Amino acid sequence: MSDTMMNEVDIDLDATGLGCPLPILKTRKTIKGLTSGTVLRVRASDHGSVKDFESFCNQTGNVLVSSREDAGTYEFLIRIRGNIGNIRLSAPGKMWYDFSIRSTR
Repeated sequence: MSDTMMNEVDIDLDATGLGCPLPILKTRKTIKGLTSGTVLRVRASDHGSVKDFESFCNQTGNVLVSSREDAGTYEFLIRIRGNIGNIRLSAPGKMWYDFSIRSTR
């Protein structure tokens, strides 16, 4: 990773050794306390986390700045976009959305 990317990281989250869906759940819990613009770096070892983090960012409105793999460890940089919606997970195969939209005006 370049020095520029290293300097942009505000919070590190280690989710290595955790299987699906724990890396996403741990990330979601961490994001709840962060402000818009914060960059979170997540490290995970679950090979399914690549698709999981792409979907998670698309569904939550956060920005997946980058993802990479090195020797079985996956690294994701996520820029927090603010409180534009929360996802509540339910039974397998079902997902409900709870939106709490904040106006910037």
